Amino acid sequence: MKPSTIFTRRVAGLDYNVWITMIVLILLSAGLFSYTLINRESKETCDPLDIYVNGRTVTDTINLHTGDPVSFRIAYVPDTRVTWDFGDGVTGEEGFHAIHTYKQEAVFTVRASINNECVYTRKITVKTPVIIPEYGEDIIGENEAFTGEVLEFTTARPAKNYEWYIENNANFPKQSGSKASFKFKLQGNYVVTLVLDQDRQKKYSKTVVVQDDPLLNQDIKRKPLEIPADPGKVEQPKDTQVISLPETPRRPATKVISDDNFRSLVQSVVCEKMISSDFKQYLCDGDNTVVVYNGKRTTFGAMCAEVKGKKLKVESVVAGRDNDNCVTSITVTVDKKGWLGKNPCK
Repeated sequence: MKPSTIFTRRVAGLDYNVWITMIVLILLSAGLFSYTLINRESKETCDPLDIYVNGRTVTDTINLHTGDPVSFRIAYVPDTRVTWDFGDGVTGEEGFHAIHTYKQEAVFTVRASINNECVYTRKITVKTPVIIPEYGEDIIGENEAFTGEVLEFTTARPAKNYEWYIENNANFPKQSGSKASFKFKLQGNYVVTLVLDQDRQKKYSKTVVVQDDPLLNQDIKRKPLEIPADPGKVEQPKDTQVISLPETPRRPATKVISDDNFRSLVQSVVCEKMISSDFKQYLCDGDNTVVVYNGKRTTFGAMCAEVKGKKLKVESVVAGRDNDNCVTSITVTVDKKGWLGKNPCK
């Protein structure tokens, strides 16, 4: 047998297969060493950092809404460059602090890249804010009344179903619709209640105080009817004499005024240019003259105090007069919504 068929080729006294095995082992060792070195350097560079959202950490509960600026911050590391990816397609902003506004609600993953090597992430949830409209007063209407008055109530809250009733009082039938009217015959405290869409969570109440009208309950002393003496009889003197209080005469007005001019003067009270005492030349009873103000019975002095300085427009004044043209009663209608266009106080 020839020697060439027994031994393979040798280099530096070693077989080719030995050299190949040694080279492969050297390359694998070099690769493993490089991986270990890079991994160690990476671990030394990428410190554990948190992304703060509006100054809060991951453990804090945060309410984020669309349209609101959101603040992101990461701890400062010297000689580094931070690049942000806000998760909604907006990228490239740099710096340790960034502010971003989200336009739609979703769950976003925010990434902060340091030197394009260390990437820190945090998930946030952005929701559309729930806007609660301002409706003002739940039940719109007067909270005081005199016995026998009819009060109307309404609401600005939208609903498909309205239910009105007086709490714990079966004498008032329930009503539906956005408006309701109740007539209070007896004095006391009444709770006007409104329920929307048959939902007890949408229940609103308003207390109305009802009193007897003092102007209707005054004791008026009148002079007793005098019966003429029988001319055929001679009256005997009496030991006692009945003295009756005569009815207080009304003071005749010194000036006569038309309803339209009266309306202008009442508007001057609203505009704080006149006071109630300026009307004594027209009124029989001065400040105690009976006034029906927007369906509510009161006195002239009380009405002037109520409307003074308010943004009201006097629509009409109708005065009741006696035979001497003295004003005995007044009906005043006022638009409580104010005025549109020209200011009547200017």
